[in-house]
Amino acid sequence: MINGEQPGEAHVVKEEFARRLKTFKEEFEREVLSLYRRENWVQGEAAFQRWRERFIEFLKEYDLQEARRFGLLTSTTDDRHLAQKETAYNSFMRATGGTCLAVLAGLEESTYMKDPPNVFLSYAREDEGQARRLFEDLRMAGLSPWFDKDSLLPGQKWKSAIKAAIRDCRFFIAMLSSNSINKRGYVQKELKDALEVLDEYPSSAIFIIPVRLDNCAPSDDRLGDLHWVDMFPNWSDGLARIIKTIESQA
Repeated sequence: MINGEQPGEAHVVKEEFARRLKTFKEEFEREVLSLYRRENWVQGEAAFQRWRERFIEFLKEYDLQEARRFGLLTSTTDDRHLAQKETAYNSFMRATGGTCLAVLAGLEESTYMKDPPNVFLSYAREDEGQARRLFEDLRMAGLSPWFDKDSLLPGQKWKSAIKAAIRDCRFFIAMLSSNSINKRGYVQKELKDALEVLDEYPSSAIFIIPVRLDNCAPSDDRLGDLHWVDMFPNWSDGLARIIKTIESQA
């Protein structure tokens, strides 16, 4: 997590990071959660946004990718009317509170970044531009996506390398579009390999994340059974949902 310190400074920097992190955790519990527990939804939302902005600035001092990741994880808002919520606190915890607590707990456990989960990107050649955009966005969020144009090495046997990458990855993102769903070719082979890996996971685990690039319908019945993420009409909202999904399962 903490980058660039000299060996003699590491202990001091780590102690300072831990001290400031403890302060943010206490502020979150005192200034944010207490309001939600008392059903003060409007005041709680305002307090959370103030705390979130300060916490992101704090993370930027230590790791820009971690700050970016946290910002994306907590970027969505719950705009339903209060009357439609079970309770303000439970709704907040489902939406963002649990994520914040998990991040705080993870950072408290270690001040250094753990290896991010591997994410395989499968796409049709016609959608390469959007695939590269998602690849860059996931990297900026602190993840480790596998993208053939960037990850394959010169001289590698690409078929076996792709098959191995699918088996070794923690998440498989199937980028679906009008270009890919009915297309014959290797993109269908990648999906078939991913579905075989999916069979090895418990039913509650998430491995394949279907991502729609346009208003298409998955042709594979098993893929149609999985809830998908839309990258349209708002790319940022779709990206935030992908990262939240990965974070919840990693």
